Formats: sequence, C-alpha cells, structure tokens
Amino acid sequence: MFRSLIVSSLAVALSLSACGDGLINSDVGDIDDGPDEVAGHSVGVDDTSASAASALTVCAAGPTVEGIDVSKYQGNINWAAVAASGKAFAITKLSQGSSLDPTFVQNWNGIKAAGMIRGAYQWFLPNADPIAQADLAVHVLGRLGPGDLPLMADVEASAPYPSPSVYAQRLRTWVDRVTAGTGKKPIIYTGYYYWASALGNNASFRDLPLAHAQYTLAACPRIPDAWSRWTIWQYRGGGVAGIPDGRSPGVSGAVDQDRFNGTLADLKAFAGVSSAPPPTAPGCGALASGTQLLPGQALNSCNGAATLAHQGDGNVVLYDNLRHVALWSTQTSGQGTSTFAMQGDGNLVLYGNGALWNSGTSGHSGAILWMQDDGNLVVYGAGFAPLWWTGTRVQAPAPPPPPPPPAPACGGLGVDAQLKRGEQVVSCNGRFVFAHQGDGNVVLYDRGVAIWHTHTNGRATTTLAMQSDGNLVLYNGGAAVWHTHTNGFDGASLAVQDDGNLVIYQGNLVRWASGTAR
Repeated sequence: MFRSLIVSSLAVALSLSACGDGLINSDVGDIDDGPDEVAGHSVGVDDTSASAASALTVCAAGPTVEGIDVSKYQGNINWAAVAASGKAFAITKLSQGSSLDPTFVQNWNGIKAAGMIRGAYQWFLPNADPIAQADLAVHVLGRLGPGDLPLMADVEASAPYPSPSVYAQRLRTWVDRVTAGTGKKPIIYTGYYYWASALGNNASFRDLPLAHAQYTLAACPRIPDAWSRWTIWQYRGGGVAGIPDGRSPGVSGAVDQDRFNGTLADLKAFAGVSSAPPPTAPGCGALASGTQLLPGQALNSCNGAATLAHQGDGNVVLYDNLRHVALWSTQTSGQGTSTFAMQGDGNLVLYGNGALWNSGTSGHSGAILWMQDDGNLVVYGAGFAPLWWTGTRVQAPAPPPPPPPPAPACGGLGVDAQLKRGEQVVSCNGRFVFAHQGDGNVVLYDRGVAIWHTHTNGRATTTLAMQSDGNLVLYNGGAAVWHTHTNGFDGASLAVQDDGNLVIYQGNLVRWASGTAR
C-alpha cells in the first residue's frame, strides 16, 4: 500500500451508495486526496539489521493464494487480465481517513466483475475522529456480502501519533463501529516494528485477522507478538532496495503482492462464500434459477392462499387470496415491463426499459424464489439461507361470532325478543321480576321491592328490545329512550338471574350487568 505525506486543502464531498447488485454506484462527488501515499512502505520494509530475537517467524500452514492491493497510484487496471494471471483476490484503497480514494469505485466494481474475491482498506488516521472514519467506510460499503473480505484497517500512520493506549482506544472504537456497520470483523494491517513502537505490542486485537506487511527475501515473515498466525502477508511492493518490485499482468508499474494463508476454498470461506449446494426449487410455488414470470403470468403458493402476479399494468403484486387484499408490490404500475426474472446470479429483477426493480441478491448463484404457503415471498440461496423476503403473511378471515344462545325457557330475553309495555320476565326461581311498566319505567323487583330501573317513568315507551347486535334498547315507536350501549356484540342475550343480577351475555362473555346480585 503506497503511502504519502502530501497534504491537500480540498474539502470532502462524498455521495456514494451501495447498489442492490453489490456494485458501488459511481456517482461520486468532489474528493479530497488528503495526506496520501508515496511509493514506499514504512511498515513493510524488511529491517535485516534489527534483532528478531523477540519476533515470531510464522510460515503458512500449507497452500497459499496470491492477490494484490491497489490504490490510485496504479491508475486504470485491467481486472480481467489480473484475474487471468491467477490472482484470486484484490484489496483496493477506500480512503485516507475520511478522504475517498478517487479510484475506489472503479476498482471495487472491477474486481467483482472479474470474478475475484474483493476487499477494501482504509488508512486509519489515529489523530482524526475514528467514528467519522468508520462511518464513511460503512456508508460507502454498506453490509458486506459473500465474496467481500472484511474491511482492512491500514495501521501505519506516520508520527506524531498519540500514546499507545490512546491509539489503541481510538482503533478499538473504529473496529467496533465497522463491525456493527459492515457485519464483518475488520482485518488489521500493520508491521512488526510499527505495532511494537506505536501500539506498544497491544494484544487486545489478537482476535482480528492480521495482514502483515514485510517485504523480504525470507521464506516466512516475522509477525507482531500479539498474533500467533497471519491471514494475509504483503511480501512485495515497490521501491525497496534489494527487494524485487511486485508485478502483475493488467497493472502498469509496481504493485503490492499479497499472499493468503490457506487454500482457495479457505479464502472463499473467509469472504463468506458458502460451499453449501444451491437450493432445489419445490415442485410448486417457486421460480427456479434462470426462470421468469411474463406479464399476465402468476405464481401461486402450493396451498393457493397467496398469489404473485406479474400484472399487465407493469406492477408485480403479492395477493392474500383469503382476504382478497394486496400485501406487497414492486410499485411499478404504469411502466411497461417485460420479464420478472429469477436470474442465475441470484438477483430477482423486474425488467422493462432497463431494470426497474431488483432484490439486491446478486452473487448467489442458483438462488430460487419461493411463494410460501404462509404468504412470505422469499429468495433462498445456498443451503436454503434466506437472502431477501417481503415479510408478508396471509391471514384467514376472522371466524364468525359464536352462535346465539337458545332463548331461555325462563328468566331472560333471547336475541330479537321484546318486552312490550305491561309485560314482564320472571327469574327461574320466581324471586325476581323484570317488568316493562305502564308508566314507561323498566324495573327489576326483588319480592316486590324495586332494586334497579331505567329511570324512564313518565316517558312514553312501547317496547324493550334485545337486539341482534347485542344492544338492549327501550323504544318509543322508532325512537330510542334508553339502552345499554352494547351494540357490536352480535348474538348477545339478556338473563334475569336467580341471584338478582341482570346480565347481557355474548356466548360465555359478560358484556353488561346491572350489578344487583344478592
């Protein structure tokens, strides 16, 4: 990683966003080069004159995989040529602190397009705000996916820098924020002597992968005391006396050479590329990899409860067939569409005049789309890992209300029953009388003593109705004089209980009571 001490006064202006297919948008604003790189490595040079008595020389555990790392100093790179040369991964500079490298976008996209494992590094500035640096990286990268290496913290800023404890504290803040934002624990890039002098051989980062920088003719590097193994070894660069420059087809001039400690399968696993087989599409309710829905076609769940329809108006809509409502759509009505495709690369894309909508799941070869019986529309990747979903659910219609209880043989008013003026109901034990009196009052008597009434004496009334909607209403013709406010409890009925309580029941639920139990 070429370093520099050039200072720029340009202001930072960044506008980047991660696209759904995992490629970074090239809409970049003005870029502040900031203090940037020169051809030379403060941490990578092999100091053969220094004592290595306390340094741990660590060889690779077995096979290794070759890669490179680049920045703006490599200019335009032919990534297809790099990949064809056998390089399996590449790491490109994201920023110098909070200043974006001007070639990051083209390199990040180019590495992926060439089929290589890709990574990014941010030169960490210990005297700058670690949160601002981390937030820039998270904003640009978003959640790292399969095929993306963890973000690398380039820890080699020139002096003056803070004390080892403060330096470590700021780096830890950056690590924690990047981990939370990108979803992967970052890599620490540094050298033996730098880590010892600037970080005081701090051992609290030993759980993070080490990218060790040491340009040497030796077969194995000597790594900082805090680590027992290296994950990446940067063993060549440029402009170091006695050490051949790193070279690669597709890159003009010197370029850093990296070595991953493991096999290609190990590298892919480290980058989150699953080795699990692609899912097998179910016999119904699914779009297999490489298939599509044309306008007018639909995908039904196996149980018929949900339908995904590619409508003629250009909208793709998920319907709940039980309630006959739309649960989700691509919101593309009015746009001419041609295909809704479950692509071989794992991305679900609606095409019209270009791509109108996509699930952002590219990079998952063999993924399928499944319209599940529960109403959730899911893109599944290798090992049936869910990659994208609508989060929708079909719901059966509300069950009908419980059937009304049979009209009581005594002591009550059933559904739609009425008490006309002068009529009464007697409790089953004969003690309580519920009477619609000639004076308009409705009164409950206990052995001739009034214990409750409607306070309507002197009013003209005609009927007391136990309505089918659950409301008990005292009418004068068509005008309500008094009621229990229990409408909405369909099928309820009135009981004149043997304990003296007037109760409106809906099934076994009490909806109203006079409170006169004795």
